[in-house]
Amino acid sequence: MPSPLRQSCSQPARIDRPDDLRQLLQTIPIADPTDLRVILEVMGERGYSPEEKIRCLAGPWFAAAFALIVEQTGLGTGAFTTPEGRCNAPHFLRNLDWALSADRARRLYTGPGVPQAIHGLPITPASELRKLAGASFCVSHATPHQLHLAIDLLGPKSILLLDNGAYSAWKSRHAMGPDWRDRFHCWALPILVRVPQTVLVIPDVIEGSATENRTAVSEACCVVPHAVERAMPVWHYTEDLAQLRDLVEMGFTWIAWGACGPYRSVGSPCWRERTEAAFAMVEAVVAEGCTARPRIHMLRGLNELRRGEFPFTSADSCNVGRNFKERVAYFHESIEAFRARVETGRFPAPPGAVWPDRPEAPGLGPAPKSPPLQKSLFPVVS
Repeated sequence: MPSPLRQSCSQPARIDRPDDLRQLLQTIPIADPTDLRVILEVMGERGYSPEEKIRCLAGPWFAAAFALIVEQTGLGTGAFTTPEGRCNAPHFLRNLDWALSADRARRLYTGPGVPQAIHGLPITPASELRKLAGASFCVSHATPHQLHLAIDLLGPKSILLLDNGAYSAWKSRHAMGPDWRDRFHCWALPILVRVPQTVLVIPDVIEGSATENRTAVSEACCVVPHAVERAMPVWHYTEDLAQLRDLVEMGFTWIAWGACGPYRSVGSPCWRERTEAAFAMVEAVVAEGCTARPRIHMLRGLNELRRGEFPFTSADSCNVGRNFKERVAYFHESIEAFRARVETGRFPAPPGAVWPDRPEAPGLGPAPKSPPLQKSLFPVVS
């Protein structure tokens, strides 16, 4: 049965325009946070713009919405205002939607509490891959044929990384088609919804322009559900550190770092110098207090994760898939033993706070606080 609030808002004659709804809400006291959900649904059904929604949520309704967001995220006014002091409507509504989501503890997955090695696929034959149950895997859109087997082998603390295939194309100098981002999203989004351990790598252009990669991130924020939690943008070593700062300030839970150009050789002296500068940038942004430290994933960087010189949260490698047959033939080392050796390392904990983990099961402790989208790569709409 519709709630009294929805019944009041369902009379077309009373709310022909956003201002009519605003006047109506001034006569109705807010009794429960679920009332906010009802109002958002009503405004969504009528196609109100973000700015019109904010105008409707005036007075006590806006105060209740703001209080709920602060309670769930710990953010202050600065996270939702433009430099001119006006409300940043899209960011405010995105955070309100998250705060009202009753199932956020079930759908939110921000990764393991300790650093993890992620194994690139394919690993053939499939019988050998099955011996790696409980591991974390990276499946590329370029070679997706072992995806379903990898899903079956995931453990509760595993990560399933869906790679966009850009590295394969870059390495082979194969041009990506004009619709490749659409094709990747069509492939990855159903998996993201079905498998909670999934994190997708936002389509990127290696050694491309800053504009190309910013456009890809902006597009992902529009099409990927809960993008700041489940999508991983890529910062390339050839890009300005200001680009990395933007991604950190946007509040992404995960950020991948990709070595390319003169820094292509992971572990080289110039790579180390650039990595030190990048981590210094991250810690400087975190020290400002507007965001928690993101989880940093080093693409093709498992050796550096094991070395422990830098506090990466995770890294991937195709080492096991490419070399296990040789280890079996010449050293009589099983793939399970090879995996255990590859995953052994110092793996230091990152300094400072990171976004909290998802509870292992709904109802165990409070729901995690999600990193809100605090800054856009483009000028805000106010």
